[in-house]
Amino acid sequence: MEFEMIARNRGCRPPCDSRPGFAFTEVLFAVMVLGIGFIMIAAMFPVTIKQTQATLEESVAAAMAREALAYLQTQATDNNFPSTCQFPDAPAQVYSMPQAPTPKGVQPFAGWYATRGNYINTKNPRLAWVPLYMRSETTQSGLAPYAQVIMIAVQARNMENYEPEDVIPQTGFQSVLEPRAIKVSLSYDYTNFHGRITIRDLPNLAARDAYVVIANDQSSGAPRNVVGQSNGRIYRLGNPIDEAGGVWALAPDGDMIRKNFNSPGSISAGDDNDLNNADAYIIGRGYTDPTKPGQGYSGPAQDIGVYTGFIRINTPPPVIP
Repeated sequence: MEFEMIARNRGCRPPCDSRPGFAFTEVLFAVMVLGIGFIMIAAMFPVTIKQTQATLEESVAAAMAREALAYLQTQATDNNFPSTCQFPDAPAQVYSMPQAPTPKGVQPFAGWYATRGNYINTKNPRLAWVPLYMRSETTQSGLAPYAQVIMIAVQARNMENYEPEDVIPQTGFQSVLEPRAIKVSLSYDYTNFHGRITIRDLPNLAARDAYVVIANDQSSGAPRNVVGQSNGRIYRLGNPIDEAGGVWALAPDGDMIRKNFNSPGSISAGDDNDLNNADAYIIGRGYTDPTKPGQGYSGPAQDIGVYTGFIRINTPPPVIP
């Protein structure tokens, strides 16, 4: 009887080869789902690395801009930062340091000679800063006691580092770290709700993320009808519309401002002028071969950030007879 009960109890256990398992189809789908997950995770790494690099560049550029502003303050004199008005009471224009007006009795390029030795970051020569400035003048008050400085932080793209000679022009060519004076047209695309810019000359300088600084807005047309209204405006290039023709959409963080002062909520007017063949500055791409500038430009934009601030012009101490 005892033997029979043991046999029955053993018979109640399922045989070892009948345990539940996974079918091939289930394994196949599991591998597919796992593979898709790994692909999605892997796809995040390039984006994360790019965003991290951009954040790092912007952080370094911001620190460099603060140092540059403090340095320019030490060099802020009437000779180095003269008025950028065509005549007193005219709108102040934007000038690069090598192209700044030369006051009577002052050595040409005084501000550029005084500051150019510090454009390249000594701690990281892959980085540099390039200054532009504007300073007003009125018949009543004379020269403004301050100047507005626009600094574009750049990074070497077609070379390992910037070298001191990259600040000095070569015969017939501008230096690597000299803003290019260009002509631009600017208008708002009401169909796609963004501004568009056309670079009339040197379109091969333009590249995504490059900054364009309006130097001289002589527009007397819509929407603001104020000459000089856009002087000092900074726009950023977004996606190309016709890259060969120099036509670009503006990036969201450097777009035109559109609003209506008479009817809130409308975008039929703007805070900056539509421009036609206005003077502007761009850095953009670097030389394909810095030692042979005649080969033209290539690569991504050197621009990594733009910053603006004000410096007080240092007045010389009074002469004691």
